[in-house]
Amino acid sequence: MAGKIPAGEFNTRFTIDGSQPVETLKQIKSEVSSLTAGWKAQEAQLKSAGDAVGAAQAKYEGLGSAVSKQQSYINRLASEQKELDTSTNDGAQSYAKLERQIATATTRLNSMIAQQDRAKQSLNYQKSGLAELQSEYRQMTQTSESYVNRLEAEGKVQSANSKCQVFPGSF
Repeated sequence: MAGKIPAGEFNTRFTIDGSQPVETLKQIKSEVSSLTAGWKAQEAQLKSAGDAVGAAQAKYEGLGSAVSKQQSYINRLASEQKELDTSTNDGAQSYAKLERQIATATTRLNSMIAQQDRAKQSLNYQKSGLAELQSEYRQMTQTSESYVNRLEAEGKVQSANSKCQVFPGSF
């Protein structure tokens, strides 16, 4: 192998403290968007497959990841804001710009946290089985209604009335 030059690419990454390279604000913001799109796609796929519990779980976990990344985005904005020299005009303008970005990002974070709380409630509801039970009850009621309507259409009112008494309040 001596004297031969390897073909291909060679990438090297050096970091001061041995950790992963520092992400830019744009990368972090992009990752939040990617995480959000990812859980939404997974939720839609699971819903269409009829897996309501899996869809609720995907939404809850996906929002958790997005919330975490959004928080790191806000922390990074705040860190950059602290490093600014506000005694200069450019520094003051940059400070104000970062302040607006932090406010916007915080609003989005609060929205995501509220969404995650609702997703957790939905997940618990789905896991409890109440959603499925309610769906089955609705289906049974619709079936009974159509049977009673058929009996009434055939002129069997007496029989239809007795069915209505079996399922009171469902019509």
